[in-house]
Amino acid sequence: MSKWLISLILEADEVILPREGVENLLRVLPPEDLQVLHIHYKTDLPFLDWPGIFRGCANLQHITILCERDFAGAPPVIHQLLDVRLSPRGETETASPPFPSLISLTLLGLKIRHEDDELQNRFVAWLELWAPFQKLVLERCTVDTSLTDRLKTLPFELQMTGMGPTSPR
Repeated sequence: MSKWLISLILEADEVILPREGVENLLRVLPPEDLQVLHIHYKTDLPFLDWPGIFRGCANLQHITILCERDFAGAPPVIHQLLDVRLSPRGETETASPPFPSLISLTLLGLKIRHEDDELQNRFVAWLELWAPFQKLVLERCTVDTSLTDRLKTLPFELQMTGMGPTSPR
């Protein structure tokens, strides 16, 4: 079986491949061979149901989500990320994992400030929807120490690299 990767960049001022275009691409390329998916958020787009499109990729093992720094006038990237639906369009969240072979989920460049308990709770609940996976990688993220401690209690390995300053409560 050959391995392949898809890199999906969600950014403004570019020609955006509509959802139907991505779905057609997956009809031509065998989704069972997709093992690595890179998602790059640069803007707020209506394409928040990409997991619903790639959900049929049963061998998807590694997902990396790169979030650019927040830009002027835009909602913080973390809010966009937490709005992502993990079920196909029109379905409610299900108990079955969206990606049953997922080994690692890597999040790059997120900011979750210590003063926002509600946001931290939403983030933890969002991560639990992805389960089971073996490793969460936070790279170049800014997170609160209390959130880091909380993540360490969840059933995955937590790897943190290039982290920004954190704030104790």
